[in-house]
Amino acid sequence: MKVINRFILVDDEEANNFYHQIVIGGLFPEANVMSFTDGKSALDYLKNEHSDYNQENPGFKSAILLDINMPEMNGWEFLDEYEGLDREQRADYVIALVTSSQNPKDVEKAKSYNLVKEYVIKPLTEENLKDLIESLKK
Repeated sequence: MKVINRFILVDDEEANNFYHQIVIGGLFPEANVMSFTDGKSALDYLKNEHSDYNQENPGFKSAILLDINMPEMNGWEFLDEYEGLDREQRADYVIALVTSSQNPKDVEKAKSYNLVKEYVIKPLTEENLKDLIESLKK
């Protein structure tokens, strides 16, 4: 079982990213947290990073906490592009959708992506973050 030691937040609302950083830092003070306000910037980072962080930290994973409704590149578009990355580039990442959408169609669509491990309604709380991390470790 790998331990999650880095969180990549992708949400167009800076306030959500800030709040989620606080919640993550409260439970995992040693974790590395990065945030992006659009899917395109996050995807560009992931394409160029090639999991160097995880290669330098073997045995660890990074969690991508992805919003659905964003301008420029929404969460679905991000997932479609992300699926096209080399397997090696995706190897040490796990993805959870963290969204305000409670639309059953979004929940069903999320299930159609093998990459999406969890669907969490915002905001993150300590309790649902603990549950999320346990499920992402598997």
